[in-house]
Amino acid sequence: GLAGLASVDLDKLAKKLGQSQSSSMSLETMYKLYLFADQQLPMLIEALTESLQHGESEQSGALAEAMDGLRSVLEQLSRAIQLVETVLDMEEAPRNFRVKATFR
Repeated sequence: GLAGLASVDLDKLAKKLGQSQSSSMSLETMYKLYLFADQQLPMLIEALTESLQHGESEQSGALAEAMDGLRSVLEQLSRAIQLVETVLDMEEAPRNFRVKATFR
């Protein structure tokens, strides 16, 4: 659920991706980004959409603007989602982070 968002630190994930690290750690970071983009962010957008439909008119403008930004981020991350699904052995994750044998 949305409770999973509390443990996501996007700045920390971005820093890890930018650092030189082992391939296993890089794959783990990509997996965490994948979980955020594929599962948690869409749930957040859905919850905010429901809130907007039942919300106060004073907050509606700011909420709609924030949702537009989140939708834009989700659209930009869609390629990253496809990349992770193509490269990462999802049957092994999160126990082990490996590149798919068919991709090597």
